[in-house]
Amino acid sequence: MGLPDTIQAIRSKRLELARLDPRGGMPTMPPPGASPASLQAVERRLGFVLPPSYRAFLSAHDGWPGFYQGASLLGAAALSRGTYMNFGRMIFAEHTAELEDGPISVARAAARFVPFGIDPQAEMVFGWDPARSEPSGELRVIYWIGGVGDTAPSFEAFLELVLEMLDAELLDRRSQSVRSPAPPARRLAT
Repeated sequence: MGLPDTIQAIRSKRLELARLDPRGGMPTMPPPGASPASLQAVERRLGFVLPPSYRAFLSAHDGWPGFYQGASLLGAAALSRGTYMNFGRMIFAEHTAELEDGPISVARAAARFVPFGIDPQAEMVFGWDPARSEPSGELRVIYWIGGVGDTAPSFEAFLELVLEMLDAELLDRRSQSVRSPAPPARRLAT
């Protein structure tokens, strides 16, 4: 599945979840894309070229408020200002000691961590490790969701993981609605 299809599938799943339980809020439409000048400003500020998949995402949508369970994907302005840089690195340093490829130097890795997504409570943080670049230019994504950290090989792989989590949530919600039928209708006294 390509990036535009994955983004549309995530939005569709979130819409379906909102129909099952509107208390979670309606999904937002990602805003229009960032300008090429904005993308260049981000890369100058960060000191590295954005991963191709996130650059493509920002070209189509300049961030995504409320992307997943309250966490937002940062747009070009927030990335270029470094608004969440220190905060993301602090969260990284507090929560990581070991990842899939073994123990890491937390101080060294935290200094490199570049957040691209966060929720208001900082229970979910998504970011890149610029030192872990693939030949394609993609950067490894490090993420924490509810205190559990892991990695994905790229932003696109991370989006596919989010789509899988939304599928699982939908299955769970549907099974709950099957198990709890509507209460019987009451007869009104006449």
